[in-house]
Amino acid sequence: MGGRERRIQINNNLINGPGFVESSPPEEQFASFLIRKIDVTTGLPLAGVTFTLFQGNTEIAIEVTNENGEVRFSNLSPGVYQLEETIGLPGYQETTNLVTITIQSAVEIYMNGVLTNELTLENVPVFQLAFLKVDNETRQPLSRATYTLTDALGTVRTVTSNADGLVDFGVVPPGRYVLVEISSPPGYVDNNVPLEVIVTNDGTITVGQVELSEFVATNERARFEFFVRKLSVDGTRLSDALFELINDLGEVRDVQVSDFDGVARFSNVLPGQYVIREARPPAGFAPIQTDFPVIVKEDGEIIINNVPGDGYPILNEPLQ
Repeated sequence: MGGRERRIQINNNLINGPGFVESSPPEEQFASFLIRKIDVTTGLPLAGVTFTLFQGNTEIAIEVTNENGEVRFSNLSPGVYQLEETIGLPGYQETTNLVTITIQSAVEIYMNGVLTNELTLENVPVFQLAFLKVDNETRQPLSRATYTLTDALGTVRTVTSNADGLVDFGVVPPGRYVLVEISSPPGYVDNNVPLEVIVTNDGTITVGQVELSEFVATNERARFEFFVRKLSVDGTRLSDALFELINDLGEVRDVQVSDFDGVARFSNVLPGQYVIREARPPAGFAPIQTDFPVIVKEDGEIIINNVPGDGYPILNEPLQ
């Protein structure tokens, strides 16, 4: 035979001469693929998401993402599979889309029609619209403020702030809304200017062009006015009487002088308890030593010296 060695290949095995077989590496029989789960807004990995792999109605495997947000399915034969997120994470929207995986061979894998053995899936955070209602000066929380939230279809949700001042509409899908305060807390001025609320697909929420994390709703306390009338005992209207309005802490909050019509008017008065004190009588009249109690209620009702309404007459005796 001329001394030449004959090499014969049978089923991927090389036969080198009599009785010697050299094996080549066998083809890989099974496929695997990797799923990576991340937060759509931050790009951070999400651990603890459960995926189930089906073939038809048969459950093939269940895996949970690790600390890197990854999960691998291995030892898969050629065929068509469906991957489903069966248990999501709190704080994220439910994912219902299936991933179709077609395995032609160990190295030919199509995921949703794309040739690849790795796929990154995103989870969208739950969009929760919640904010605080506070006093614009003291920043104390305000309860009993009522808001409506209206979507593009005209559907209205109504929420009232709780004892902590929290206005919580819960989960709000992406879209555009109108937020309106329809009822202010007692003793506060209505703030019923409509605000546009935009919820984007990436989880950003703005209220009146302010990011939700920076948005705080405020109300000013209602302020009221009233007057007393300075008269002589015979009913003559007296000018130039000096009055002080003193709060329950003993602080002088306002000073007014009666005009030609005998009127001393107090404005921008917050609800509370006060006294009116005559600090200077009109010329030619005896001073009054008595203080007159005033109650200004949150609804604006005025009670002076136990008499409802303003215009209470304060009388002076002429000097003898």
